[in-house]
Amino acid sequence: MLCFILSDYSLLRKKPKIPIMVAHKLVEVGRVVQIKRGPLKNKSAIIVDIVDQNTILVQNPEQNVSRQVVNLKSIALTDIVAKINRAASSSSIRKAFKEQGINQKYQGTANARKSNLASVFSNSTDFERFQLQRARRIRRAIVKKAGKSKQIAEKPKAKK
Repeated sequence: MLCFILSDYSLLRKKPKIPIMVAHKLVEVGRVVQIKRGPLKNKSAIIVDIVDQNTILVQNPEQNVSRQVVNLKSIALTDIVAKINRAASSSSIRKAFKEQGINQKYQGTANARKSNLASVFSNSTDFERFQLQRARRIRRAIVKKAGKSKQIAEKPKAKK
C-alpha cells in the first residue's frame, strides 16, 4: 500500500498557487459613493457610518442627500476618500466637501460623466434623439470614407 502511494505521481505534484486578489475600493467612512437606485439615483454621497455588513449611513449636503441608511447593493464605490470622522456632523461633512473639493473630484470621474450623459439622453425629446441618430449616421459615413481613402493611399502599387 505504501509503495502504491509513493508511485502515484499525482500525489507528489505541487498544487498551483491561486493568485490573491486585493480589493482597492473598501467600504470605509469617508468613501464617496454613487447611488444607483431609488429616488436619489445618480447622486453622490459620502459614507458617514457603517450600520452592518449590508447597509451604510450616507449624506451629501451639497446635492441635498439627507442623512439616511442605504443598502450596499444600491451604491457604487468610487476612488475618492474624504478625511472625516465616524458619525461626523452635517456641518463637518459640508466643510470637508468644500475644503477637499470632493464634488469637483467626483464630477471628473467616469461614473459621473456616464450618469450625466444618461440623464441628458433620457430627458431629451423624440426629435432630439432623431437628430442625434442622424448626426451619428453622418459621422459614421465620414469616418468610413476617410478610412477607405487612407487604405487606398497606403496600398502598395503592383510592379509591372
